[in-house]
Amino acid sequence: GHVHIARVDGGLPKRLTDFASGASAPRWMPDSHGLIVSVTRREADQLLLTDTTGAWPRPLTGSASGDHWDAQPSPDGKQVAFTYRPFDDLNRLDICVIDLASGQIHTVYGKPGIRTRDPRWSPDGRWIAFISQKAGNDDLWMVRPDGESLHQVTKLGYGISQFAWHPQAQEILLIVNRAGAY
Repeated sequence: GHVHIARVDGGLPKRLTDFASGASAPRWMPDSHGLIVSVTRREADQLLLTDTTGAWPRPLTGSASGDHWDAQPSPDGKQVAFTYRPFDDLNRLDICVIDLASGQIHTVYGKPGIRTRDPRWSPDGRWIAFISQKAGNDDLWMVRPDGESLHQVTKLGYGISQFAWHPQAQEILLIVNRAGAY
């Protein structure tokens, strides 16, 4: 129920999330000092920004209208992409981006009844790839962080279950689910 930090050379882990009754899904910020954690507040999963000392967190999300999951900081650490599930349409998952300087959140992609998930920044920060059921299967899609240039990458007739960017942002590895055979 808490996030701990452990040194790789050994020793006891230190709990970082004393500010909450429970926390999960930690993500390092690119500066290696900040980290994003998920907590439940206002009956919804929220994202908070703290640091390696467990300092009092800065809320990144606070809306009680849905859950905020799978935080993914941009390579420059200025933005965070995440999956948003509105409570008024539980078959909908949106991809959103937070500008950390202003705190503004905008939806990069989202449609009623369509599930999108797993936002992942390209290594150069120019694209966000994600999995969407927009075309019927779990296909790979890409969009610019401002929501422009949305396009479908895969049309395999099978669902994508996982993917990973090439370090130079030239290719993406995929795991394809062919009727239960991955």
